[in-house]
Amino acid sequence: MKGLISLAAILTLVALACGDSTIDTAGGADPPPASTAAVPSTTAPPATVLPPPPDGATQVAITGTLTTGPDGLVEVCKPGEVEGCFGVAVDGDLGDAALGDPARAHLLVGHYDGRTITLTEPPLAIDLPLLRDTDFSTPCDGLTGSGGTDAIEAVQRYMTTVPGSYAGSWWDDEARVFTVWFTGDDVAEHQQAIDAVRGDAPVCVIGGADHTEAELLTAQNDVVAELADELGMAAAWTDTLRNRVVVDAEHADAVVLDRVAQIHPGIEVLAFLEVLDGTATELPPPLPVRPGDLELATSDLRARGGMDALGLFTLRFDPELRCFYFEEEGGGRVLPIWPLGFSAGSGPPAQVFDRDGQPYATDGDRLEVGGGSGASRERAGSCAAEDTWVLNI
Repeated sequence: MKGLISLAAILTLVALACGDSTIDTAGGADPPPASTAAVPSTTAPPATVLPPPPDGATQVAITGTLTTGPDGLVEVCKPGEVEGCFGVAVDGDLGDAALGDPARAHLLVGHYDGRTITLTEPPLAIDLPLLRDTDFSTPCDGLTGSGGTDAIEAVQRYMTTVPGSYAGSWWDDEARVFTVWFTGDDVAEHQQAIDAVRGDAPVCVIGGADHTEAELLTAQNDVVAELADELGMAAAWTDTLRNRVVVDAEHADAVVLDRVAQIHPGIEVLAFLEVLDGTATELPPPLPVRPGDLELATSDLRARGGMDALGLFTLRFDPELRCFYFEEEGGGRVLPIWPLGFSAGSGPPAQVFDRDGQPYATDGDRLEVGGGSGASRERAGSCAAEDTWVLNI
């Protein structure tokens, strides 16, 4: 999968709004306030009728945060990002949309040409759970404890014996209460079993979950294995507080969303770009802020993050092959895989430009860059390189 973090990393990724999927996130029959809202669909309202897009543009809905771009234009970035992101320029009536607030998200509908979305209606403010602070409050009002977490281990052992009904659990550090969530409305048997092992520590036992944790973990694995490339998937995680699997995707369309629904109804796709008429394969290629005259190997994904090793290289430009490579101390060549939105020009001087179109590095510069090697070996033959380095900057 080009540009993806490793499969193991995806399956163990800490949720942006939650902790791990074993103990520190959950909800209930009467879930905490932070758990009540669902991820809204990124699809335009059914009543919306869009005019045909201009040549080279595609009808899309973009879900993201509005900010001011490096060229002074308004742009929309992935939800929660407002600085140093590779966004899409916005042209049209912004109404009363908020700019530069990482806690706010909007739905934008219009025509996308690879660099700009031309709005066909004002942005719609939407609520995204991943932009809210996670609330681990127990739903059992008035239940408090004074002890530590000693009872959790015994309760967890019980949870492993009931995978067909266990949905999740979490710890309320303020109330000192452990909450355990199950499917079904009758939790009397679970309550009795937990009371037998919990000692003096209070445990909140609730029911009403739609899906078991085992179901969601299987669904998470399946959607990663089957649809990572089609979605341009950056990450997937189990949001136990909301009893759902959340997929962070670069793009989606009606066909792939239908396939997601067939895998499991508890999967939600948060796509930056959703094609409203056609398929994601018809999306124009993303255009950098500062187009250059050189082809640069970049990630396929707008999402940031990745491997965190430190690389020490000298940036070199090969004028015959018209490409940049990293030179190692021994003289070997490594092909850099730059973040999406980076571009390059042959100059003189030959330079690489960042997401904002500003010079990032010049031929001959000594660089210390985060990232990792070997994730895109199929590209290693480019620029006569023997390996790759995927930059995390």
